[in-house]
Amino acid sequence: MKTELDEILEFYENEKLALEKLIEDLVEEKEYKQAHIHQKALKKVNRYLFLFHNLENPNHTEIVQLQQTLEVLQKLERENPSIKGFLESRKHSIELQLQQLTAAIRTVQMDSQTFDEVIFDLVESKHSHFHFFLNTESNLYLDFKKVDQFITITIPKYKKLKKDYVLLKSNRNKLKSMGFKLTDDKKKLVFAYDISSFKDANPIKAIVSRVIYEGFGIHHIQNSSVIVIIS
Repeated sequence: MKTELDEILEFYENEKLALEKLIEDLVEEKEYKQAHIHQKALKKVNRYLFLFHNLENPNHTEIVQLQQTLEVLQKLERENPSIKGFLESRKHSIELQLQQLTAAIRTVQMDSQTFDEVIFDLVESKHSHFHFFLNTESNLYLDFKKVDQFITITIPKYKKLKKDYVLLKSNRNKLKSMGFKLTDDKKKLVFAYDISSFKDANPIKAIVSRVIYEGFGIHHIQNSSVIVIIS
């Protein structure tokens, strides 16, 4: 089952691959200025990946370093079979460390199947409105509605979230860059997702994941994934 963090890591990994391919093509075409611009975007994506991998596991940096060391030892072993015995104990030690470090996972669980079912029911008008709670204690939730050929995802109580320092300026800018727009009365942020060619809930889950990890931050999320059908 994919967690919210799995969804957002997948999103950024895909962004990274797309940017790397684009940069490679631009260099081949000698479009160096455009390649440089997209290289900056790639650095930003890599920073996000570093952040989210460390949210998933605080030992991520050490894990990467150990994996790189293991790859070097494996390459040495292939090139120099005579020292295989010497390298074996070192490789075994690193593999044990990796097993221990990868066991420390910190994620927010989303029941993907339930969420999928609720979204499909919304698309099919079996219900028209539900709340997806991110923190039941502070009443923090996303409001989902079907409006014509759109699903609107709303972050209510915008002014209160600003006042309580839940939505800092940097977080608000992230949400707006994702497509959330402040309503005229400045009371909520709204994202409209076009469902005219709807196939599955994965893009919506990716949006929710980004809201959690980029919009609010994991420290604001508690007792999450509670879904309440309103109508």
